[in-house]
Amino acid sequence: MKTERRIGFFENPLMSVTENYTGKIRFNHSHKVFTDKDQWTPLHFAAQNGDDRTIRLLLEKGAAADVRDKAGWMPLHLACQNGHETVVRLLLSRMSEDAIINQVEEEGRTPLHIACSYGHVNIAKLLIGRGVDLNAMDYSFSTALHLAAEQGHNRVVRLLLTKEVKTDISDIKRYTPLHLASESEVVVKLLAAKADPNVKEESDGWTPLHLACASLGFPCCDILYQHVEGFC
Repeated sequence: MKTERRIGFFENPLMSVTENYTGKIRFNHSHKVFTDKDQWTPLHFAAQNGDDRTIRLLLEKGAAADVRDKAGWMPLHLACQNGHETVVRLLLSRMSEDAIINQVEEEGRTPLHIACSYGHVNIAKLLIGRGVDLNAMDYSFSTALHLAAEQGHNRVVRLLLTKEVKTDISDIKRYTPLHLASESEVVVKLLAAKADPNVKEESDGWTPLHLACASLGFPCCDILYQHVEGFC
């Protein structure tokens, strides 16, 4: 699992938050927001590292929880990516507008997209509790359900299916979450939620069964075969 978005060493002494040592942080009187070449702030690094003590300190000193880097990533995106639940709670507590949690990064992905893609079910629950858009699409028209199904995150898929998610929404290639499902348990859950096993993708007209036979093998093929209309 990817545990960091980027690494490196930083010229500004304030970037010492990456060392997970709160005592090294010093603020000047101008309260200038320090950023590196990618517009990462100390809060970005602390969020990536899961350093909740530093997060608390930075927020108390006035750091903006919704600050974005050059690629549109907020500290919340990083905490969701790396599974830092405590940090997510802290950041959400400082976000007054619920619309902020639907902010997208350079690929159009919200914090929920990222949490679901990496299988962090408890963080997904937190975001859902704040009213995140469950059916938000990234720039490839993928929803959080697409990403969770593709990565085989069974618990995340199960969580999403208990909410008002659209099971047959298509991405830019007209793939539904069922097309992308990579685990038999995910296939079963999607079918139980009335996902359409007969829908065809755009370029070759493949159904989920075609894709399963091409890459997944048994038992996914067996499960899907029992639900398709006619012969494949």
